[in-house]
Amino acid sequence: MAYGIKSLARKVTLELIYEAVDERTKDIKEDIAELKADVRSINSRLDQFQIRLEQLQTSNNARFDQIFTLLTQLIQQRNGK
Repeated sequence: MAYGIKSLARKVTLELIYEAVDERTKDIKEDIAELKADVRSINSRLDQFQIRLEQLQTSNNARFDQIFTLLTQLIQQRNGK
């Protein structure tokens, strides 16, 4: 009878452990899913920032080209006088 009680106690204990592990595994999987969604959102925002940065660089390059052209013209006019 003592063996039967020990065996039953072991089974109940294992069932409780399995339930706790299953519950924690479920929680961890949910956390991972949320983290993946967050990472996708961050990556999307980073892509948007990169596109905007490239636009600003292009715009600045065009402005620098205009300034360089104007300076070159001013130098040529000054040297021509």
